[in-house]
Amino acid sequence: MIITKPSKTRNIILTIFLSIIFLTDLIATKSFLLDNNLKELNKTELIFGILGIVDLILIVFLFYWKKWAFWALLGTSIITLIINFSIGIGAISFVGLLGILLIYLLLQLKKGGIKGWHNLE
Repeated sequence: MIITKPSKTRNIILTIFLSIIFLTDLIATKSFLLDNNLKELNKTELIFGILGIVDLILIVFLFYWKKWAFWALLGTSIITLIINFSIGIGAISFVGLLGILLIYLLLQLKKGGIKGWHNLE
């Protein structure tokens, strides 16, 4: 007899939000890295481009229910916040943390009686 684990299900709102975040991050990363001449990129644009690539990878891992990817996304959000403050972007920089806060809140939604957060490994 083969025993299979029940499959993990994701709330549709979380799926839509992660997809939107992925697409907007893809567009932003493309604009930082590919819309400019790579030889003319300044350090900040390069760092934002690299952070964007890392975020894209982490979002994919969130789709695979990896809890460490959530914490790593929080880390990249904090790094981005620090960089934004260092280049003179003021309090509006905190808006970047709203994305990770929304992901956390959406992980609290239940699907099949189980919170998304509890599905994370």
